[in-house]
Amino acid sequence: MEIEPIPSENLPPGFDPSTCRSVYVGNIHSQVTESLLQEVFASTGPIEGL
Repeated sequence: MEIEPIPSENLPPGFDPSTCRSVYVGNIHSQVTESLLQEVFASTGPIEGL
């Protein structure tokens, strides 16, 4: 399934939403591990870093 980018006026100059996808996850419970985050987000594509 292909996900279409949602245009936003908050994107930085030069940002190409067709090739770059980033998610900031903050204020999560202290018991949430990197392994759990990788498992949750693995279905969206490769994970570059946590």
